[in-house]
Amino acid sequence: MKEKIPVVAFLSAALVVIACALLLFESDLLWKIQEENLFLGSSLFLREQLVASGGLLSWLGAFFTQFFFHPWTGTIVLCLWWALLVWLTQRAFCLPRRWCVLLLVPVALLLLTIVDQGYWVYMLKLRGHAFAATIGTTAVAALLWGFRCIPARACWRVTYILLTAAIGYPLLGIYGLAATLLMALWGWRLGGGWRQCVALTLVAVAAVVAVPLFCYHHVYYQTNLDNIWFTGLPIYYITEEYHAYYLPFYFLAAFYAAMAAGYRTECRQPEGAVRPKKV
Repeated sequence: MKEKIPVVAFLSAALVVIACALLLFESDLLWKIQEENLFLGSSLFLREQLVASGGLLSWLGAFFTQFFFHPWTGTIVLCLWWALLVWLTQRAFCLPRRWCVLLLVPVALLLLTIVDQGYWVYMLKLRGHAFAATIGTTAVAALLWGFRCIPARACWRVTYILLTAAIGYPLLGIYGLAATLLMALWGWRLGGGWRQCVALTLVAVAAVVAVPLFCYHHVYYQTNLDNIWFTGLPIYYITEEYHAYYLPFYFLAAFYAAMAAGYRTECRQPEGAVRPKKV
């Protein structure tokens, strides 16, 4: 327990520094973000968000964006979400204490998605975009942790992946699809035999292709076919696509892919446990 205290203190101090920097340099931006935001506490407003995939994510993002009316309040709420993300990422991947600084990488990338907006704050159509990426990434980390904890049986893992795609996509949009693909990649590191890994990969890819198409044809009616795999992301497009603003999202996906690809099964051994000796 005592060995964990310096890690927790370091991560907490880092979040405090980020919060202070946000309030010192970007308080006007935070207030303007909530000024351009709309949230209504009615069931009709919730139903209006759920007419497209990722609707729950937008609804939650719009709800938490309200707190930026007082920038310090919204900043505290945002940092609490980041603290939860850090904890879930560590729990999911069992990151050693000496590598704990890597837990701040997704926080830094998510911070960029907010402070690097410029005039896009007036043009982005995604409701609650300031919180949506953080909430979506936190959900991905939670889903990955659940995937690691389930029994190493093909039927359990295939079912979990299918449920993640079928439920995650309508609620979280692209983040549900990202979690599905990350599970397929992670399956190669978690063990279970190459046949199981191949099956997980095929099921995940098929689900990522089929679920959005099914929802497009039979569930939703307000999503363009070109964007069905990217719902939940802000669209940086006027007359052309501004790809530079997507870089934090690319790096965020690459970070979790690298964590999954570099995962060691030895991490599943509880700390302090004595491994049996070979006879």
